[in-house]
Order: sequence, then C-alpha cells, then structure tokens
Amino acid sequence: MHKPEEPFTQPVQQPAPPRPNWWLFKRDGKFTFSWQTDPTNSQSRRQKTLPKEITTKHAAKRYIDEHFDELTGSLAAADAQKPSDPTIAELAKKWLAFRESNTRLAYTTYLNNKTHMDARILSHAFSREEEPQRTLGSYLVHEVTTGVIRAFIRSLRAAGLAAFSIRNVVATLRIFFDDVITEDWAALPKGNPARADAVKKELGKPRPVAGKSSKLRLNAEQAQSLISCPKIPIDWRLRYLLAVGVGLRDGEVAGLVRESVVLDARVPHVKIVQALQRRSREKRVALGPTKTIGSVRNIPLHAAVVEALRDWLEQGWEAYVGHPGRPMDALLPNLNGRPFRPKSAEVLREHLEHAKLPTSVDGENLTFHALRRTWAHLALEAGIPQEIRSALLGHAADTTEEECYSEAEFATMAAYVARLPLRWTK
Repeated sequence: MHKPEEPFTQPVQQPAPPRPNWWLFKRDGKFTFSWQTDPTNSQSRRQKTLPKEITTKHAAKRYIDEHFDELTGSLAAADAQKPSDPTIAELAKKWLAFRESNTRLAYTTYLNNKTHMDARILSHAFSREEEPQRTLGSYLVHEVTTGVIRAFIRSLRAAGLAAFSIRNVVATLRIFFDDVITEDWAALPKGNPARADAVKKELGKPRPVAGKSSKLRLNAEQAQSLISCPKIPIDWRLRYLLAVGVGLRDGEVAGLVRESVVLDARVPHVKIVQALQRRSREKRVALGPTKTIGSVRNIPLHAAVVEALRDWLEQGWEAYVGHPGRPMDALLPNLNGRPFRPKSAEVLREHLEHAKLPTSVDGENLTFHALRRTWAHLALEAGIPQEIRSALLGHAADTTEEECYSEAEFATMAAYVARLPLRWTK
C-alpha cells in the first residue's frame, strides 16, 4: 500500500545568541577589539589585538564579524585555564583593610589613602586614545600599564586637579602596587607600573596654583612677635616656637615627651619618633607613628629653642603641672600632665589677635601649618640648601629606612639652623 509523503517543512533556524557589547580602537598603530563578557558588569571587559595586516577600520570590522566567536572564545578558554586576575577595585578593598590594620602606619595616612582610592582611583572615569571611558578600578591588575597611568594623570589634570593633589593620588597608587607585589596578591612580571620613569616624567615638577599656599605664613618679624608676645601663655609660646623655629607639625609637637629633647649633647637636638593623632584607630586622640617613615628624624636645635626648652624643663613644666616630670611625660601636656592635641588653628588665630598680627591672608584663615610653612620660608631666606630643608621637615625620599647622618653632617645641619633669625624672651 502506498504511503503518503509527509509534507515538507522548512527547518526553523534558531536565532544566534546576542553578541556582547564591543568596541574597536587603535593603539600603537594596531586595531584592538574590546568586549564585555557580562553586559551588566563593566569590570568584565576583555580585549585582543587584531593582526597587524589589518590596516583599515572597515577591514577590522569585517574581520571581527567573521571571527567573533573565535576571538572571544579563545580568550574565554584561556581565562578558564588560568587563575582569575583580580581588578584594581577587587584588590583595593583588600589593600585598604591591610593598610588599616598596620599599626606602624599613621591613621591619617590610611585615611588619605582611602580618600585617594575612593574618590579618584575607583571613581574617576577616563579614556585612553579611542577607548571608551572607564575607571582605573575596572582594569584587571595586569592591564594597568605605564601608558594607562599616564593617561589617568592627564585626565586628572584636565579635570582641574592641582599638581600636588595628582602626585598624592599617584603616590597612593604606587604604594598599592608595591603591596600587591610584596604580598603576592597578583603577578606583575614587569614590576610596579607607577614607579616607571615615564610616570615621573608625566607628573613633572609640582607647581602650587598661583602660589596661594606659599602666602599662608608669617614673615620673620611677625613670627618673632608671636613667640615674644607677653599676652600669650608660655606653653603656647613654646608650641609656636617649635613650629617656626624647628619646623614641626602640630601632631609632632603634641607627640613630644620630655625625653625627646636632648639638650646636653654635642649638638642639642629633638628626636621625632611619634605624633599625637587627633583621628586614630581607637577613634580618639592617641599617640601613633609619624606621618611618613621619612618623618622619623633628629633635628638640631637653634640656640633660642635650646634656651626656651631648658627653662621649661627645669622650672616651667613642674610649675605648670604641679609635680616633677618623668622622662616619658608629655613635653607640652594639659593641666593634668596628660598628652593632648588642642584645636591649634582656632587658638592660634586668637593669639595672633593678642599680638596684633593678621589672622588670615587674602581671605584664607591661618592654621598651625602656616607656622611650619613660616619655618620653611625663614630657612629659605637664611640660605639653607633645599636638601637640608627637606630633611629637617621630614620630607625624606620614599624609603623604608630611617635617614642617618654622620656627626659631621649633623654639625653642618646645626650650623645652617643657627642662621635662623630667632630670639627667646622669658
């Protein structure tokens, strides 16, 4: 019996799965194909350089269309065979926790690192050549090359960020990569890209915007009036003398103990090994490390400072506190003999008024840091060389070791310090 033929049906062609977002751009004379493995995640971006024989955009698009699955599949297979490479954003969280747990690191330094990471490195979107905009945090660690960092710097500059601020952000990035390498969190065969000479060249020499910050200081005559004013309490006059006569930071002054002052050595000096931090891991004022490793230093003292400190240690301290001092007692304590970090900026402006001195410059209030800046200006006018000024201020080069000086070098530094135009009146 004849079996009827089944009707012919056209096979239904299944639609091809949608292709992920992709981009095409040119770098170093070659076309680069970039795509996202996950359309909802900007950090899933991958890229592949096309063959050098492809020299036009039209040819590049045609090549991608013909080899799309091959291009994306080969890299996906390679990714599956190797440990996943973390992004900057993924490691940033781990790094910040690592920094916060380091008790040798000043808490304020950790907070600065966190601000740079959150506000700039992870949030600032920029583009390199014809690439789409993305944040540095979205890059895989191995993708961050010297060229990427240079593009990041140029973008920050174009956004109006000051030169010193850009240098601070890059310094945080440099320390981040140092720790990534040292702690074996990711492989960087070419080393730290933020330490490359090309990055230093892109940063250039910092220039303060319009010299604004350099004006926020006192001149020599005003500084002398401040430390000599009889209306200002003796402990505050000493505090100001340690800033304009030694160049100490507010926290360094507050962190001094009686033992920090060495007056009977061949070169009288003060030892800076700690600072009193207003913000600490304990969420209160507490003694901690100096701002940077380079801030740990010995500073030769001017004769006026030696005279003032000798009077204070021999008579003034006990009269102020009410009992004899011990070596580890705070040099400038509160009335209970305890270390304290006063609201120095507010008190300074009050005392400037007592001395009939200006409290602001061009509408900008003077702070305690203006006194440290005053020391730097006095040292410059006294002809103290740049390298010695930097060492005395604790602006030492990025190093993991404390700077040491020979006896002759220390005596030379003391001779330069003696040039400062200071005198002490009881």
